[in-house]
Amino acid sequence: QDRGYARRTRSSRLVKKGLAEATKLLSQGNEREFHAALNRAVVRYVGDRFNIESTGMTGDQLQAELTGRNVDAATVSSLLDLIASCDAARFSPGMTRCTPQETLEKARTVLEKL
Repeated sequence: QDRGYARRTRSSRLVKKGLAEATKLLSQGNEREFHAALNRAVVRYVGDRFNIESTGMTGDQLQAELTGRNVDAATVSSLLDLIASCDAARFSPGMTRCTPQETLEKARTVLEKL
């Protein structure tokens, strides 16, 4: 009956599914959808892991929420950079700073730190 506990326990399983979906889209060559799926998986994981409604949160709100929960500042910064990178790749494809494979590895690293 503890919603926070339920969200935390399923978060790892759901993020693995989300990363698998993103990887599948990348292998199909659909980079825009890859970045959208990766962004969804990361944001959903953060919401489930910390029992917060993260969908629709701004970067500042997310940063304040995670900092208030004693998440390392470098990890929060990496997470926000990852989300910004996904958004840039989705909405301004010419503005990407790294390859999709590098973005996927960065996501895995950030998620491990959370």
